[in-house]
Amino acid sequence: MAVISKRDLLDVAGGAAAGTIDGVLKGIFNKDPAYWTGRFPYISAPIDSPLYIIPSLDDWLVLVGSGLVWFAGRSIRNADLTYIGLKAMVSSIGMLADAVVERARTYASRLAYISRQAAKPAAPSAPKPVAAAPVITPTRVSTY
Repeated sequence: MAVISKRDLLDVAGGAAAGTIDGVLKGIFNKDPAYWTGRFPYISAPIDSPLYIIPSLDDWLVLVGSGLVWFAGRSIRNADLTYIGLKAMVSSIGMLADAVVERARTYASRLAYISRQAAKPAAPSAPKPVAAAPVITPTRVSTY
């Protein structure tokens, strides 16, 4: 039977802390996206902007929180807390990288869609109605 070391437990604790915070923030947003879009902490660049690939503020808050845990551990010289904060930061950086890749793919597919729409030929307009030929009616010519 394998023995789980204290270091392994601290690894799991750091990753779980960052994942839990991120999961809670995502869950709050997904409960009512229309309400939370553009509100703190779910602020990000509009999808039409190239800055859209930068993750929204909620993702950065997870990294900042992890950094604060690491800093607190360093300040009070608690090796376990420092290690948990370090592992949470590593996990947060991975989450940020995933968000960047996901947003970059979304932005690229949007650009591809827009360029395809611009390249399509214009739809043919309805044919113009043909003017009716003038009707020539015989007139009575006077013979006086």
